[in-house]
Amino acid sequence: MLEITADNGSRQPLFLALLGLLLFFSTITVALRFYCRVAYVKYVGADDYFIAAAYLVVLGLSVANIIHVSYGTGRRLADLAPDILVPTLKHWYAYQLVYPFALFFVKASILALYYRIFSQKVFRMWVWAIAAVVATYTVVAVFVNAFECPHRISNAWSPTFPNGCNNIPKAYFSMAGVNIATDFAILVLPIPVLVKLNVPKNRRWALIGIFMTGSVAVAASIVRLNALYIYTVSKDVPYDAIYILLWSQVECNIAIITACIPPLRPIFKGTFRGNSSGRMESAAAEVFSSGPRSKPQELVEFEVYGRRHSGLQNTVHGGADNESEELILSSGQSGILKTIPQPPACNGGHATVAATTRAPPRDDSTPSSHLTKPTPTNMVAPVEPQCESARTARILLRRLRLDDVAAMHQLRQHPEVMKYTPTGPATDVSQTDDWVRGCLARSSCYNFSIELLPTAKEQATPRVIGVLGADRAPEIGYLIHPDFWGMGLATEAVRAFLPLFWQRYDGIYDQAVAEIDPDHEGSRRVLLKCGFRLWETKEKSFQSPTMGLRDTQVYRLLRPIPCSAEKAM
Repeated sequence: MLEITADNGSRQPLFLALLGLLLFFSTITVALRFYCRVAYVKYVGADDYFIAAAYLVVLGLSVANIIHVSYGTGRRLADLAPDILVPTLKHWYAYQLVYPFALFFVKASILALYYRIFSQKVFRMWVWAIAAVVATYTVVAVFVNAFECPHRISNAWSPTFPNGCNNIPKAYFSMAGVNIATDFAILVLPIPVLVKLNVPKNRRWALIGIFMTGSVAVAASIVRLNALYIYTVSKDVPYDAIYILLWSQVECNIAIITACIPPLRPIFKGTFRGNSSGRMESAAAEVFSSGPRSKPQELVEFEVYGRRHSGLQNTVHGGADNESEELILSSGQSGILKTIPQPPACNGGHATVAATTRAPPRDDSTPSSHLTKPTPTNMVAPVEPQCESARTARILLRRLRLDDVAAMHQLRQHPEVMKYTPTGPATDVSQTDDWVRGCLARSSCYNFSIELLPTAKEQATPRVIGVLGADRAPEIGYLIHPDFWGMGLATEAVRAFLPLFWQRYDGIYDQAVAEIDPDHEGSRRVLLKCGFRLWETKEKSFQSPTMGLRDTQVYRLLRPIPCSAEKAM
């Protein structure tokens, strides 16, 4: 090995300085990512494991680069002894076999993230298609590099190299071209979904900007092409080859850093509240919020990204088998809907809503000619948006308020209530406070507190016993305190909420959806009583912190047919 020097224009010191800087930032971002996932979200997914693997590979490549430099890479050819050629070529050969895996793991991490937070079937098909291309490219790249000298592999580190070998420059450029193409495909894949998000335009573009940070890694891949060109035409290969090592390190480390940006939201939440940067943070919350089943995600933990891997969802929970509040979740429509104004919450009295007879929800398997009118029991009519509420014989639904934090914490700290969420019960009231404030700040959050009305024999004032709503329409979800399970209140609350749901999303959604664990008979009964029907079953789609991978049943309820339309039939 040779002494590292800056003499005679050596590029070694500059290269090592940049190498250390890149590795420092990638180490910090990966560490922060896992801190967020463990400390805040309490869930580590496949995308996190992939990024950890990528970091370990890049760390190994960094060590290999130091060895390269110690053998003279970056110095003038005239300053090098002939006996270092063979060990240098051996290290180059090993380096090019490992390098494709660094890119593979980074891309696999990003695709796994996409699969986690976007649930549309077509989108996921594209994710699988690109993943197949990336995997195939990696295998082919390793094979081409391993057999670049097909007749005798040892020619790759022979003093006569590249005699007896394939066209090395052509192979390098071909592989680099495919690499850039897959980079670009991964970069633009989520853009069509993001532009349709139900957020203000400035927030939408801020969110797109977060994902587009990956364009820096794409740019590094393109610049690396120039380094390859310099290498192929160089008259001083050791001196110029260091550019390939440098831009390979830039590409890999920048890719890791940009892939870690979205998961860092919990650290910075609230840091920029009230300023322009806060708009980007708030926009990120629109997509990164919900949790497994409770969707991968609620605002306090990373909402969509922090919890589960199948789309934007909401939590609903309960107890007794005869009337479970167990867990009703989102539809997997990824929260994409037409922007509508958020009506102000009702801060004053509660409007009493008269019960009406409405056409029943239409089931996929029920011909319209066989529709029958339901009894008016517990059915409520939609109310005016300026003071949205609905009253039944026992409960009142009114918009969630900031003064509900204490009652909400009573729900969210209960292990049984939070059994099917990805993060488990809240450990501090500040977490619940963040969740309530986050919901109130999002126009897409349509949540109602469930108040148990006072009776003559019992309490004199209403008591908040749960929460119900559509945090990510068309999904619905609810939580009810265990003291009130098995009393039919879940069915009563959902029936009271549905007319409000249909009115709010009139012309936007023609269905409501909910997801439950197949083994929870109580939840199934609640949905069936409210007119929902089983739509599909997702195998091993929910990662429970306590029960492992679980299947998910998706129930759907179609919008009721207006009375006038029913008569016309």
